[in-house]
Amino acid sequence: MRAPHTPKEFNAFKGTMLHTALWDTSLDLTNKVVGVVGSGSSAIQVITAIAPTVKEMHCYQRRPPHVLERKQEKYSTTCKMAFKFFPPFMWIVRLLIFLKFELFHFTFFPGSKGNIFGEVKLTKKWLMKLIRKYNFV
Repeated sequence: MRAPHTPKEFNAFKGTMLHTALWDTSLDLTNKVVGVVGSGSSAIQVITAIAPTVKEMHCYQRRPPHVLERKQEKYSTTCKMAFKFFPPFMWIVRLLIFLKFELFHFTFFPGSKGNIFGEVKLTKKWLMKLIRKYNFV
């Protein structure tokens, strides 16, 4: 793990700055205007923790992270019984899930056909959700 790095461009900022690796728990953010730079796992944890108490929050990111819907499988009673009485079947199913999502999921390789297709498909999907939700014309 490397030491926390704050870009030199932030030197002009006059307010209080924190890095998630050096978080000051004594700082009270209640009713403050807060800016969060980044959208990685630390930013996601910080945003969800402080969102209920801050007055206003602004999130700055280079590019939104890839977030895919999680498909939650519903197993039949028969399948659950097979898992219970024949554990190797459960291991095989788990191995197939691993192979499907970890080894053959090419949308995470930048520039790959899967990545380009995934970005276009997800962008269209989320745009359509926003258009329906907010009645954009």
